[in-house]
Amino acid sequence: MPTTTLSNLDSELLSTTALVAAKEARDLDYEVTPLCTALKEIHGEGGPSADGGFRWIIRYDVGDHSTETEEVDGYEQMNLDFAGVSVPAVITPFGTNIPVGISLREQDLNAGEKQIIEMFGNRTKKTMAYAKRRWEQQSWQDGVSGYSNMITLNGIDDTTAGLLEEQAAGTQDSTYGGFDKSTYAASQGAQNQAYDCAGSFNTGGLAGLFRLTLKARNRSQGEKKNMRWYLSESCAENYLRVMQGQERYVRDGSSDKAGDAIRVEFAISGVAGVSNQWMPNGGTNTTANPWSAALIDHESLFFRWMKATRDGYFGMSDIQPVGNGYNVNIGVIHIGGQWWIDSWASNAVMIDGDAF
Repeated sequence: MPTTTLSNLDSELLSTTALVAAKEARDLDYEVTPLCTALKEIHGEGGPSADGGFRWIIRYDVGDHSTETEEVDGYEQMNLDFAGVSVPAVITPFGTNIPVGISLREQDLNAGEKQIIEMFGNRTKKTMAYAKRRWEQQSWQDGVSGYSNMITLNGIDDTTAGLLEEQAAGTQDSTYGGFDKSTYAASQGAQNQAYDCAGSFNTGGLAGLFRLTLKARNRSQGEKKNMRWYLSESCAENYLRVMQGQERYVRDGSSDKAGDAIRVEFAISGVAGVSNQWMPNGGTNTTANPWSAALIDHESLFFRWMKATRDGYFGMSDIQPVGNGYNVNIGVIHIGGQWWIDSWASNAVMIDGDAF
């Protein structure tokens, strides 16, 4: 009896199956990807996006254009000294590809449309989950193979180009697309908020969380609902321990289940928070000073996905033969885009609060 191969199996059907499987990505290595989740909740699936381009340009308005001339008798000469206020940052979108493959021999050994579709679908689920974990890891930790051109949030270990730094506002000096934060340190929008727990969450961690929330909220040009707290697992445990004495249990009138005031998802001064296992604690500088918490204003700091010929939001290509003598058919998961920041001031870093 002849076996079924991809050459006589509807490739469109297999491509559709792969796309459906990709939306159900979960495996035994599954870990939550809170940045992906937050961006989806706030900006929608695959948003915001750009149509492509070799370079993306962001305009930052810094300094003052002119100064006042106060009237005394009405005959004062007006100060007509002007200064430019716009400084560009030029960033390059990154791209990486992760293939999903099936050989003709594997199709021979797993004859039948259902078996082949199931095999390729399972591989697609696994690879899509892997792709999201790797993107999340690069975003927080840096140094992930295949993502060297993707900017990281981690300015503690990547002291040159990481977006969020642990130094006090006014002393931060990383560079973003040629925009040097130290040059414009006097502009509060060019500096993120920072707090050092100095090795003891019990001493200053709670005050640090509240202080950073206050400072970031006062400098946010967006809505509170678009901000998120990300706490390392150790920091979240410390937060629970400190707050336990004030914990309250409530009963939902529509059920018999009690609600816990402090859960894996919580709120700090009204800003939604989540425990995040990706917070860096083993890098060049984060080993000694772990990144315990981050407050991100996703209206000013977000990932802009590139959607041009290919979909940079974990887009899955059609299934095609590799060619060049290989009896293999592949689909490719593509990730493309770059981290985009309009203002640093409504974002915050808290370090060294993993120990109680």
